Amino acid sequence: PLAGWRFTAFQVTKAGRAYCGKVIEVEEGDVLQGRMTRTGDTWIIEADAGAKGVSSHSVTDDFEATTAYITVEGMIIYNCKALPKEDLLFSANVLSDGQGKALEP
Repeated sequence: PLAGWRFTAFQVTKAGRAYCGKVIEVEEGDVLQGRMTRTGDTWIIEADAGAKGVSSHSVTDDFEATTAYITVEGMIIYNCKALPKEDLLFSANVLSDGQGKALEP
């Protein structure tokens, strides 16, 4: 049986170790937003589930962000019934500098 959907902010080190913020219970149809923002020597990684809450994880200057991914990760998926019934849409994806100016990857 499906245990449900969870949403969290996380960072994975070069060694493969994951560091996560709090876990937020979400449902199919929820609108979710992820952000990575750099302020000074700190990256703030946020998973925003609106009224259900925000998961946040911060990383100080020992972390060099060279990539960013938009992902859906399934764990312990035994059959297709555990997958979303509707298509997933990743929209309004933006890469911008500190002043909010859009950048090209």
